[in-house]
Amino acid sequence: MAKQSAGQKGAILLLYLRVFTKSNRKFTTAACLIGFVVGATGITMIVGSIFPCTPIAHNWDMKMTGKCINKLDFARYTAIPNVLTGLAMLVLPLPMVWRLNVTIQQKVALTATFLHGVM
Repeated sequence: MAKQSAGQKGAILLLYLRVFTKSNRKFTTAACLIGFVVGATGITMIVGSIFPCTPIAHNWDMKMTGKCINKLDFARYTAIPNVLTGLAMLVLPLPMVWRLNVTIQQKVALTATFLHGVM
């Protein structure tokens, strides 16, 4: 699940960069920063899911002596950057949309289109 979420968010950020590439340096910097956090969170979730115990064999053989991370805490703390990057990605294109030289109806329609990801 982590790989899918990070991959999907990465694809959306690349789309944003392609659409709004020449518009604003702050936008590009924010998108790259969000992309870094998404990538780091995705890698953390993948590594934490594959290697939650030491030794690794303790994952499937609980009779071995070993130590595992608290999986509930791991899910809880990796959810925080996941939710925050999702919210940041929802609002990231909105200032760019409202600077476009189009009618108010078109701006509202574009805003609704970008915010459709909330559902």
